[in-house]
Amino acid sequence: MPPLEVRHLEKTKRFGFHLKRLREGKGLSQQALADIANIGKTTVLRIENGRQSPTLEMLFSICEALEVPIVELMDYER
Repeated sequence: MPPLEVRHLEKTKRFGFHLKRLREGKGLSQQALADIANIGKTTVLRIENGRQSPTLEMLFSICEALEVPIVELMDYER
């Protein structure tokens, strides 16, 4: 089994890819999502690339911006 840090990185990347798919499915650019969620565009980019984990507050803002329940946002393993 890979070390915990590697497993966390893999999950972070899968979450970011899922977020990108949801965002694109809503027809939003990274900038539009950032503006609606009141977070920086660079933050959206880093989350989507798996280089940053969102805070709980960011997750709630992203859910509101994408108009999806948090369970849908967190269902990134399917």
